[in-house]
Amino acid sequence: MNTMTMEPFLTPAQVSERLGISVGTLAQWRYLGLHLPYHKIGGRIRYDRKVVDRYIKATTRQSTGAAR
Repeated sequence: MNTMTMEPFLTPAQVSERLGISVGTLAQWRYLGLHLPYHKIGGRIRYDRKVVDRYIKATTRQSTGAAR
């Protein structure tokens, strides 16, 4: 098993890859206080893996016509 998958926190680069968005978009979200909470640990930005997974699940849609 890959030890990276066991880490409880993700870097902005890892989150951007998982979500298919740029690191700059994540920085803008942090600045605006949108979407994903984050931690600043030792001066570095980190995201809780479980929170990112819940965000992905919460934004999953069945169709473009699905009610919100």
